[in-house]
Amino acid sequence: MDVINSSIELFQKGGYVMYPLLVCSLLVIAIAVERYQYFRKAATDINSLMTELEPRLKRYD
Repeated sequence: MDVINSSIELFQKGGYVMYPLLVCSLLVIAIAVERYQYFRKAATDINSLMTELEPRLKRYD
């Protein structure tokens, strides 16, 4: 609890500048989580992509 209290106190000492920094930090975390989920899904969907892509490519041979 001591760490949390000292963090809140430090945040309050920072003044109004800390609020935009907090919002930007939360946005960065949200974007990072979204990108992680996107790339993880893209990496696992390669097999279904290949099964759909192969017949279409063979049609043009």
